[in-house]
Amino acid sequence: MFISQYSAEYGLIMAASVIALIPVLIAGLATYFILRKTMIGRGIVAIGNDEESARRAGFNPFKIRLFVYAYSGALAGMMGIVYAAQVNALYPNKMVGDELMVVAAVVIGGTKITGGQGKIFGAVLGVLITYLLNSTLIMIGLSSSWNNLFVGAILVIAVAITSYQERVKNRKHLIFTE
Repeated sequence: MFISQYSAEYGLIMAASVIALIPVLIAGLATYFILRKTMIGRGIVAIGNDEESARRAGFNPFKIRLFVYAYSGALAGMMGIVYAAQVNALYPNKMVGDELMVVAAVVIGGTKITGGQGKIFGAVLGVLITYLLNSTLIMIGLSSSWNNLFVGAILVIAVAITSYQERVKNRKHLIFTE
């Protein structure tokens, strides 16, 4: 009796987790489509590279920023709804202080911190790496306060590798800075 009840509850939890992935996948595909297949996506990347060059190319930075903020707000609202549905409670200050983790995960995934370069798949991989690191540290018995130290160390290593790769690429193309 107990085993069948436990497996039924576990099945419902797994089904809810899979259902929660659907809006995330839709948001990821929509973002990919916007960034890769539309002019506003090209404008977003252009402004990330150099705002003045984007302005000279004909993009309106104000309108593009307005779109980015509105789209980010819509995504945040949608993910808030998914989170509230999973947890069955609302904690308005739950993610306060986790901004470093989010930025670190995206940079670990290959997005340049200065802007203009990055991929959605890389950001997802960075989030997965950060999540696996945090889970592993907890499983081996370290206090969760060590998570920021290890994520910060990986962030420094990722930025150093990206900087080194950029320097090698620039020297290959005979672009010397510093």
